[in-house]
Amino acid sequence: MKGLQFYRSIGTKSMNVSEIAVTTLDRFHALARVRWQSQYRKRDGERERIDFDAIYLLEINGERPRILACITGDEREARRERA
Repeated sequence: MKGLQFYRSIGTKSMNVSEIAVTTLDRFHALARVRWQSQYRKRDGERERIDFDAIYLLEINGERPRILACITGDEREARRERA
């Protein structure tokens, strides 16, 4: 839930996955590179789309993978650069 709160706090209106690539590391672990398309509303009211990648280290042990770590860029800085 912290991730959702963070994205709302920087003005995110929606986020959609456009691509997923999974690399198996071993029997219990994988890396998933996820391409996100995020929509923001700028101060002047215009909408803006920013695409970014996130890399997730997953533990695969049971029915559902568990996220062990996440690596992303600096979305706040990307928004500031486009403001």
